[in-house]
Amino acid sequence: REKCAAPVVFMTGFSSEESFDRAKAVRPAVFLRKPFSAWELQAAVEGAMALAPQLQDENERGDRFLNTLKSLNEAVIASDLQGRITFFNSAAEELTACSGADAISRPLSEVVQVRDCELEGGGEGSGRQGGAGRLLILTDAGGGEIKIIERSSPLRDEQGEVIGLLTLFRQWQEGVVERQEGEGGEKAPYVPFCELFDYTDEGGREEIEQIGPIEKKGEERESGRHLIEGITDPLITLDEDEVVSYANPEAGACLSNGMGVLIGQHFRSLFSAAAGELCAEKLKQVRENGRRLCFELHDEKSERWFELNVYPRGKGWLILLRDASARKQESLLQLRAHRLEGLSLLARGFTHDFNNLLTVLIGNLSLIQDRYLEDKAFQSEVAASSLAADQARRLVQQLMTFTKGGVPILTETKVARVLRRVLEEHRKSHAKIRYQLICNDPSLRVRIDPEQIALLLENLVKNAEEAMPAGGRLDAVCELSMEPPPRSGAGGGDGDDEVESYVVIKIIDSGHGMDEETSGRVFEPYFTTRQEDNASGIGLTVCESIAKAHRGHLHLVSKPSEGTQISLYLPLELSADTSGGDDGDDEGELIADEVPVLYSDAEPVKAGARRILILEDENLIRQLIVRCLSKQGYEVVESVDGEQTVRLYQEAMELGKPFDLVLSDLTIEGGVGGVEMMKSLREVDPEVRAIVSSGYSDAPAMAQPQDFGFIAVLPKPYPPQDLIRVVAEALRPVTVDSVTGS
Repeated sequence: REKCAAPVVFMTGFSSEESFDRAKAVRPAVFLRKPFSAWELQAAVEGAMALAPQLQDENERGDRFLNTLKSLNEAVIASDLQGRITFFNSAAEELTACSGADAISRPLSEVVQVRDCELEGGGEGSGRQGGAGRLLILTDAGGGEIKIIERSSPLRDEQGEVIGLLTLFRQWQEGVVERQEGEGGEKAPYVPFCELFDYTDEGGREEIEQIGPIEKKGEERESGRHLIEGITDPLITLDEDEVVSYANPEAGACLSNGMGVLIGQHFRSLFSAAAGELCAEKLKQVRENGRRLCFELHDEKSERWFELNVYPRGKGWLILLRDASARKQESLLQLRAHRLEGLSLLARGFTHDFNNLLTVLIGNLSLIQDRYLEDKAFQSEVAASSLAADQARRLVQQLMTFTKGGVPILTETKVARVLRRVLEEHRKSHAKIRYQLICNDPSLRVRIDPEQIALLLENLVKNAEEAMPAGGRLDAVCELSMEPPPRSGAGGGDGDDEVESYVVIKIIDSGHGMDEETSGRVFEPYFTTRQEDNASGIGLTVCESIAKAHRGHLHLVSKPSEGTQISLYLPLELSADTSGGDDGDDEGELIADEVPVLYSDAEPVKAGARRILILEDENLIRQLIVRCLSKQGYEVVESVDGEQTVRLYQEAMELGKPFDLVLSDLTIEGGVGGVEMMKSLREVDPEVRAIVSSGYSDAPAMAQPQDFGFIAVLPKPYPPQDLIRVVAEALRPVTVDSVTGS
């Protein structure tokens, strides 16, 4: 970057924070984590190339600036924190009679030998000078003496860290320099930066504790205090015993922790035991290597991160500190975001394949259970297997929601029935807990994804149960509210200005409760108070994701020993066909004459039977669909690719035997999928009726099926009962232009 101004893209498969910090230290244009997609690589390269002109301009400006410094009439000398010269322009060579090649890397005090200037009679030029600097006498390499004006200031890098000293000299001319304001003729000797901290421990420990290190050196050191205390970073010097011999005001404010004066304190005692041990180890390394060392440490005592730059200083050390807590927190958040992004990509592919397998498993278990109705023991065993498969389905859904991949599939749902179903499932396994459902209006309908809201409520109820290990009371309240969510408390939202009313579900327990600090962190990813190995800390994060996806809010209030109340606010949105307070059948319930019989002897398809065309590339799922729908009296035709589906549909229309419904998988590996197929079908038949099915719940066609021409959705995995119900609803006569969901 320095020589060629070329932007660099770093790529790595390592995910450790150390690798990221190493890469970040050399400022790459872009940092890519493997695995990455082709478009991510393209975006990285394009972004890096866009920075090339900027880097080139920076280099050119740097070269111009360097050339300017070299050509100045004033001597310009830069030195590092060890006092070694790093820059020496031609004017400095002329004044000191020392070449730049000889000066670079040598101690500043060897090359630039100065003493205080006292003019005869205490003339105008003696002592300190004004804004022009200080008047000194420079002894050049040949032994000659020259009166000079000197100015020095700390040299900082782009991050504001002190990295050395910048000193400017110019030859003094009689009558040009103005006198420094101050008390009559104070002397101000020149002190090289590396010597400003070169205090010895003369006088013993008692004197160190009573007197600051500057005073120990005498009045002539007072001029150095202004430069030291002008450094805004916390700065500390240690003696050979690792005891603080100097600390500027910033260090006192940063590290005192109520201990008062830092001078005389053992350095490791300023931190927790573990951090103190790390400091001792690093100080030993600096002493052995004689070189600067930069490292980070976490102080458990103050719960803060520090960045330390440690320099050797005689027999002791000079330390510049920086509170890195904010940067560390930001870095951790970025790392967590990268991990979540990677987890999201992994989860999306995993859940698609796993949902296909679960569809086959759940479907066939249902068929088996319906086949042997008289065998009670067999029914119990299959029911347990079906329950385990359903729990696996919910775990997959929770993973997708946590990784921001679970887009809700909204249907008008009676929330009280969803809540009642969740409580009934939990009541069976927690005999010591008294459950109570309070709902003034069971007919309240809200546009929600019933599966996701059930998952949210299950997590809330489970947390409440864990807060009452010895038993207690759990109240579930469902009510209508005209008030927006409270602004205070954990998870408090600002509400939605466009929402006039909410359905509020409250889960109230009589458990041990939480203090303010704990309740303020419960929605953080991976935060948990449980000690079990399987405690993931994602339960309430999943709940918050589901609530936000429904334009809702979660609000938690808890006090130690007084229990916890967590409220879910869902915007109340009624559509025209349910606005009359109709308390009809539940959504998703089949009418009496459509209750499916999953297992029956195969019969020939009757004349006039409804014809269904299915598109599914997974053979096991396709067999399951054909078996289930055929037993309901439908004529089913299979296809494995979108092009084949369109061809079969068009041929059926030409023969006068059109299909009544198309059931299409969304993704066909290596072929034409549901969306592309639907575009072609609508050109053949604008009135085509089709259901879309997928294991990708975050696909746009699943969230907004009507935008792609579908009339209903069937998320995988699904039991045969859901398949039969959705198909039956899709084949009903159309009375309202609406989209049915599952």
